[in-house]
Amino acid sequence: MKLHRALSTAVAVAAIGSVSLLTSPAAYASDATPSPTYTRPAFCSGIPDEDRGKTGLRGLPSEIVAGSGWHEYTYRVTNVSTVKLMETDLSFYLGTADPKIDDVSELAVTVEWFNPKSGAWQAVEGGNSEWNDNEDFATVGSIAPGAYADSKLRMKIGKEAKAGTGYFFTTGHSYGEDGQCGFDKISQFDFTVLPAGSEPGKVDDAKGRPGAKKDQDALAKERAKNGDTPQGGRSEVRTEARVADGDLAETGSSSALPVMAAAGGAAVVAGAAAVFVVRRRKASAGE
Repeated sequence: MKLHRALSTAVAVAAIGSVSLLTSPAAYASDATPSPTYTRPAFCSGIPDEDRGKTGLRGLPSEIVAGSGWHEYTYRVTNVSTVKLMETDLSFYLGTADPKIDDVSELAVTVEWFNPKSGAWQAVEGGNSEWNDNEDFATVGSIAPGAYADSKLRMKIGKEAKAGTGYFFTTGHSYGEDGQCGFDKISQFDFTVLPAGSEPGKVDDAKGRPGAKKDQDALAKERAKNGDTPQGGRSEVRTEARVADGDLAETGSSSALPVMAAAGGAAVVAGAAAVFVVRRRKASAGE
């Protein structure tokens, strides 16, 4: 298993039996600056056993031809708990378990996030991104139980890429209305890079599955060691919150975002809104 950047070391440590950070209700402290609509607690209890924000990728191709240009998909976070989520920080990690790939960079992956405030795409993996731009790349706020919010991503594979398999981990860090906060469980989405010039025909979407517990533990351990907490100084970007049905099915509308779907009828959250907040990175000049 070869994860991008420092996480690979943490996974290796976890694989040989490191102590899990998520097996006990460890406290999590945050030094983040409050958002315009919610003030994060300076200290909150952990949520080791309860699912809160479920993250995933919708529309990610399971096969991508090297040099075939941009492929758009959606990053979704769904509140699967009975507690209102006040804010959830979104992250993803690129990795590979392919024995033919020595380093994940050989897959030549670039991922960009569409910033609805600036109306522009910005690199969060590969390209001109910083080493940790994939972590807490955006924050979504105020998701009621059963509701979800989407963020637009796109990825491309360089023409020089080595054919092989890779995957994305998705995870969030959620702050509940009840004062509890913590990392949400990892979801894993596998994809295959095909040689330039390949003609795969119809390509299915990548199927998500729960990430391994050792990877979840490794991620929490690495971020805690690095002192990683959601960053402050954010600017506000709004997107519509939506009610999800049991299988989170899209009912179509815009090609970018699905319309509201409700189980068993037209259940609508009146006036609901989610706040996407752009992380102000410490490494960015002038911020």
